[in-house]
Amino acid sequence: IVSHRFVMGEVVSVGLRQGVITLKTLDGEQTFPLEKREMTASVRDGATVKVEVNEAGSVIDVQPTEHLHLDPEEKRTPINRSH
Repeated sequence: IVSHRFVMGEVVSVGLRQGVITLKTLDGEQTFPLEKREMTASVRDGATVKVEVNEAGSVIDVQPTEHLHLDPEEKRTPINRSH
């Protein structure tokens, strides 16, 4: 069984030369190797993203998640946001 996991966090930095992405997650800062550097082309520092990590620990997909927030309290207090 191939077990991929998803990690959400705020982008601290993308190290293209080293081929890594560092995220600030609920568990603290974590750095992951990037499978393909092109994935981070549209990712900005400070953006909240969801990354897919393969069984080897490399990031294979990066998805921006502007509408998702890390704050677990936010789910319980519905706020009417009109965009």
